[in-house]
Amino acid sequence: LKTAADKVSREDEQRQQLLDGHSEMACLGTSDGTLCEVNAAYCRLFGKTRDELVGTNYLDLIPPTDRTDAVNSLRKLSRRNPVHIVEHRAILPDGSMRWIRWTDTAVFGDDDTVNNVLSFGVDITAEKNLAERIGALQSAFGQMQSLAQTGSLRWDFTRDRMEWTDETWRLLGLDKNTSPPSLDNLLALVTANDRESLRELFRKARDNGDPFEHESRCVL
Repeated sequence: LKTAADKVSREDEQRQQLLDGHSEMACLGTSDGTLCEVNAAYCRLFGKTRDELVGTNYLDLIPPTDRTDAVNSLRKLSRRNPVHIVEHRAILPDGSMRWIRWTDTAVFGDDDTVNNVLSFGVDITAEKNLAERIGALQSAFGQMQSLAQTGSLRWDFTRDRMEWTDETWRLLGLDKNTSPPSLDNLLALVTANDRESLRELFRKARDNGDPFEHESRCVL
């Protein structure tokens, strides 16, 4: 019995060392969210020791408005879908919140039920804040274009993909749901006499990086 107990103890210690070796947060929990193991990074995030966290439910560390996403992530795990990624906020000891992206991996029993869930988390708060700032700038840029009645477009040559602002669609009289942004859809509005010269200017811009200024007539 002592030998078996020592073996289990060594396995527990090795598993904990493995988890602690990850710089990202890691935890092992039951299908209802009860924590069985946590690594050092997880403890640092929540400002608690392993003993304080193990046995508690990690859903209590998530704001109520975000818990539905966390629970749904667990429910989606199955043999056909053993891994799922979810993003939600975590409540820190000082009351502040951080956005965490979790990768949940199911650990199955003999009857294909989910016995445990191994989760690795990455702090994406900076990424979320940047996306929010970009969204605000894009909104302000759209309002400025609307007031100035000026549209703009961007053409990604590497992917051959064009993007139009909302004001561009409005000025051209096109519906974004039925007319995807493309050079062909733009040129289709240009009168026949101006079409080829404008097409050539776009070609030179694509091939040589030549900037251009051009006036053409459009039939809306």
